[in-house]
Amino acid sequence: MYRTHAAPGQQPAPTAGSFSCHHTSINENNLAFAREGRPAPFIVERAHWDGVAPDEWVAYEYAKVRRMYDTLGLGDRTVIEFFDGLHEINGKGTFEFLHKHLKWPKP
Repeated sequence: MYRTHAAPGQQPAPTAGSFSCHHTSINENNLAFAREGRPAPFIVERAHWDGVAPDEWVAYEYAKVRRMYDTLGLGDRTVIEFFDGLHEINGKGTFEFLHKHLKWPKP
């Protein structure tokens, strides 16, 4: 059951259809949501030397998504993997994540 009211100074928990965190709003029309209005498995690969954005920015934005998953009791369906590299695919943790959540057979 979702809370619809929050204690003073706290944000209410999300409803089944939406979640807002500061300036970020996620609902079932966004990529993170899939069938049945619940978040799909979601992984972020982050190379330390990727020039797209600093690690700290990526971690900050990911934390918003992780908080939503945790609040919905689905924290095991998302992960961020940091690795030493450039703008590239690491694949190590990602492939394990995909095998687990998409039921892909291992080679």
